[in-house]
Amino acid sequence: MNYTPCNKVRYFCSPDYMDYFFDCSFREKVTEIASAFPRTTAIAVFPEAMFKGWGFPNGIAFTSTVGNALLCPTLLHDVGCGFLLFHVKPNPNYPISSEELTEQVDTLVNDEGGMATHKTEFDYGSLFSMLDDESMLNFHELTQEAHRFDLTDEERVTLRLDRGIVTNSIELKTIHPLSDYESLSKAQIDKHDLIGFVHSGAYAYKKILFSRFLEPSIDYCLKNNLFADNLIEKGIFGVPATSSVGVSLYGMLTAMTQRSTQKRLMLYSAIRRIFEKQFHCNVSLINDVPHSGLFVDSSDGIRKLTVTRGVQLLSRRATPVRASLRLVAGQRETISALSIAGNYCAKYGHLVSHGTSYKIVSGFKYDESFCARERHDYVALAENALYNTTPNMKECIPLTFNFKIMMDYFTKVGLIQNVAILAPFVNVQNRTQRPF
Repeated sequence: MNYTPCNKVRYFCSPDYMDYFFDCSFREKVTEIASAFPRTTAIAVFPEAMFKGWGFPNGIAFTSTVGNALLCPTLLHDVGCGFLLFHVKPNPNYPISSEELTEQVDTLVNDEGGMATHKTEFDYGSLFSMLDDESMLNFHELTQEAHRFDLTDEERVTLRLDRGIVTNSIELKTIHPLSDYESLSKAQIDKHDLIGFVHSGAYAYKKILFSRFLEPSIDYCLKNNLFADNLIEKGIFGVPATSSVGVSLYGMLTAMTQRSTQKRLMLYSAIRRIFEKQFHCNVSLINDVPHSGLFVDSSDGIRKLTVTRGVQLLSRRATPVRASLRLVAGQRETISALSIAGNYCAKYGHLVSHGTSYKIVSGFKYDESFCARERHDYVALAENALYNTTPNMKECIPLTFNFKIMMDYFTKVGLIQNVAILAPFVNVQNRTQRPF
């Protein structure tokens, strides 16, 4: 079958690299998905997008009016996953030992009861007060329509087991010399500071979400002929946000988003205490930005809903640089970036990828895209970082290529403006067995 472009799908990629990031088979699948959604739905696909199994790919966003919006359990099973960004100002009298820091954070993330060493009762009201206005606005836009859910005893146990578990990683980055120091200064960040982030959602949500809504959603689709049987078998289906099932599903999704924010704040509070106690640093929260979930916007007078997985919103409003910062993460062995909205971000729906592709094409001449000095420098940055897992240095240059090609396109079209390039310093991954 030949690939037929779909005019409501926008691929955020230079035409020169369309076939590199999105092969014909992938685009055919996206076109098939797009054909099943209302004609007014705008679909954004970013270079990190790939199918990981049953259901929708990551790196994708669907925007439509609330009246035409579809909520898809297999797209939103990691709802609320996001980045909590924080800023570390080192104390020159107490140098930060990357070895000691890695050990402490690894214990927090991976040892059974690691969070038990941080027994402070978390005052979520106080923690939420540390969020910037933009993060709080997103939070209230979501929760103003949240519904109360009475959890079963089994669900309570599931959530309790998930409490404190980092689903992805906690990472620290240094500021690379290629950064825009003037913009950084506006964000009260110095070139010698560290940028950290908690990347996490919750394993528990998929189990609860699927047990409550998978069967009712499929039944609704079959009864109302919303999706073809072959698509439902692939996990491609959804229910109208305004339907009885959709209203209930929306309520649970917003509640899960709130809980994910609380979880990242709790983890941040524990990390902050490590820095303050061990290294006498000043640590402050920058913002918390989900990249999997529901985002409401009425700025143009029309109430729209954007549903994403692996895609985050850029700041829609004129906010200070610090609050507007967005992390575009690379891979474990690569650089990352802090960015703000570009001059033409509204044209692209204020959407940007949360990360980059880890696709590596056999036979592609990655080395030829960098001079020898560049290759040496990027590999050296990766080698000088500390990890609690084993990095693959052979992937450093291919993955850096993916990141640079993507970011070059984003900046060229005015989607983003880069503020800082971040180099890996400490990378702690969750390496424990999933509890669900």
